[in-house]
Amino acid sequence: MDMVDHVPVRNRCRGLYMQAAVYICRRVEFIEGYPLDGQQVHLDSLVSKRYIRLLERSVRFCSVKIRKARFMAEEHRFFVAHIYTAVYFRFPFATPKLLEAVLQCTEKLEGRGEVSSVTSNGSSRNLNGVKNDARPPKTKHRRAHRGSISGSLRSPRQYRRHWNDLSESKCRPDRISGVDLQLEIFSSFSEYKSNRGTDRLVVPVKGGGTPGIPQDMLKKGSSNKSVAAALEAVFQQGMNRVGEEQEVTFIYQLPLLYIGHKLQNDAFVKLTVTTQDKIEAGLDLFIDRVKSPGRDDLMAVTFVAAVLSDVSSWCNHRYADGRILWHCVPGYFALVRLYVAVFERMCQRRARSSAGASSMPSVNRILSIIEGKASDPWEDYWNDREIETVLDAGSEVLKNEALVNVLMQVILESTNILDPTSVNYSFGILQRMLEVASMAAMPAATEIGSPGKFGGRVRHCLGAAFDGDYFLNSMRSALQSSHVQTLLKVLTCIYNCIDLLPTAARKRLVAELILRENFFHFFLHWNEEIRKIFSYMIVFKTSASNRLDLPSASDRILLAQTPFFEVGPQSRSNGSSLSAASPALSYLSHLSELAQAMLRPTADSEMDPAKKAAVGKKALQRLKNWDASARLKRTRSGGDAVFRDSLVDEELSVDLSIASKLDANFKMIAEQMDPTKHQRESQENGEHARAKRYFPRELEAYAERALSQYVLVLWEYYEAAFENPAKMPVAPSLEFTISVPFFSD
Repeated sequence: MDMVDHVPVRNRCRGLYMQAAVYICRRVEFIEGYPLDGQQVHLDSLVSKRYIRLLERSVRFCSVKIRKARFMAEEHRFFVAHIYTAVYFRFPFATPKLLEAVLQCTEKLEGRGEVSSVTSNGSSRNLNGVKNDARPPKTKHRRAHRGSISGSLRSPRQYRRHWNDLSESKCRPDRISGVDLQLEIFSSFSEYKSNRGTDRLVVPVKGGGTPGIPQDMLKKGSSNKSVAAALEAVFQQGMNRVGEEQEVTFIYQLPLLYIGHKLQNDAFVKLTVTTQDKIEAGLDLFIDRVKSPGRDDLMAVTFVAAVLSDVSSWCNHRYADGRILWHCVPGYFALVRLYVAVFERMCQRRARSSAGASSMPSVNRILSIIEGKASDPWEDYWNDREIETVLDAGSEVLKNEALVNVLMQVILESTNILDPTSVNYSFGILQRMLEVASMAAMPAATEIGSPGKFGGRVRHCLGAAFDGDYFLNSMRSALQSSHVQTLLKVLTCIYNCIDLLPTAARKRLVAELILRENFFHFFLHWNEEIRKIFSYMIVFKTSASNRLDLPSASDRILLAQTPFFEVGPQSRSNGSSLSAASPALSYLSHLSELAQAMLRPTADSEMDPAKKAAVGKKALQRLKNWDASARLKRTRSGGDAVFRDSLVDEELSVDLSIASKLDANFKMIAEQMDPTKHQRESQENGEHARAKRYFPRELEAYAERALSQYVLVLWEYYEAAFENPAKMPVAPSLEFTISVPFFSD
């Protein structure tokens, strides 16, 4: 802290000193009572005094920063939030005060205070002599963000004190031993849990672990109520999933949850290093800041992240599997509700007139300022800095994997699919939120071993709690839009999020939504950019394994006359008994590649751009001929084992299924584009078949251009794969941002 006082503000080293001070003064609750070699670690009185003095000085520093300015730099906000997190756990007298501030902040964000005042005013007006049949005067007031809907979905509380806030009679100085504190904490927690749950909300779903919600709790058009009910169902599912024995063990092994009463007694009574009044002086300023939420500060969100970071850091140190019983964390439900309230404000649906994409005010806003009308500071779209602050806190909140479904529901239900600006804003947040959730998922939820065997990519995917059905239905509805900008944004979001989905959800998304329902619509779309993004999605994102190991007949057909494939003798003999696309022929061709590699010259994959474009233009003719006898020019040992290992590897099984569906779609394009050949083959087989229509006839005009684009994307993939066959080609980053015209309303 001495260095913080002397180092200039603009020097970036000051932030490092502040972080060091945070990490040092917060470690007393991690050290005191820690079991080491069968014994508990106890701090010497001199060491404890230095810890307490450092915390007291840090609180004074925070109070000075809070007084000076409403807006804080990032390093100052980090320092303040973590210092008061130490106060939250170390001094139990401050815990109910901080939770009270959190609850009041949540009520303001949800707008329940405004609704209660309007209701009280209305009732008093009726009591003052207004007749029952008389129509009350019309008064215009702003609609509350959530109203009192979510309050009915919560269990009633008679007090604002949490379960670990023990009374003074239970924490006398002569009973400050660890065992006595544990016994009191266990009894207090049991009483809290028995009064907290509402079993009506949690309805088990057949064949799954996702909690259901009674339909009478969800009224049509009340998205806020459905979000509140879903959040409460997640809380109750977490409480009902574990037994009392697991809860007792969890609390017992986390001194962070109960050691505060002893640390507070040491600081105020035993060592007399500081007093409660000195801590309260800085605490009151922080509480006032938390009670008045604003987009320019977001201090409450950083405080939520700091509290959850302390708990998760301790649990990850004590438990190898990273399991956390979140309902055993004091104030967890209140902290998460505050974060969800801020997240709803960030994602709330905006009117078309409040685009706010540019830094300059719109015409309507300038006129409203001239007329003296007050504007809602939460109404405009949030900038990247504000969104980044909320999502950084989400990296701690989303360590509870079930909450990803609640936040996803908040985003999608707040999206106006008819407004491209709303789609651009919401789907950008959705993509970043899923990325944060996949990185915050437990290690057991990530796929580590199997894809790497055959050159696949290691996927940091979402946990098993992810609601793939809801995500799939939402994407299906969004892709029904006819607005090009909306489609481009949705396709880009899907392109960037496919790798994050669990295996089952990825299979359904690719097989149903991409290949079966929308393949012809987007592959043969009139817009060139949509065709381009869709081609990149098919080539780079549909399979988690390397395409060189998959028996893809369409790749061999479209790239037959390229440096990546060579035409074997099978293409010249029409009397072969094996199908060109059969797995047996692929297996036999790979057996002879080792011998052929000794006589084959080292071919370079580079080709003149004009020749490459010519190859793309001839793609439609090659697809009509459907000659899949070409073979790779390089030896691939992984391709021989794909079919065998797919029996035990779900990722490979999904990739093989997707490859076959993709070949079937290209075969349908070939048949519709060359109906005479199809009829001739049917007559030779003794069948009388009419020309089939797999997609609207007006899309046939874009077949040649679409296949030319697709071949160029395939070329890019195989070129990267041949340069480094041991690694999966890196998918190019595709981003699409809808720009708003200047001064638009």
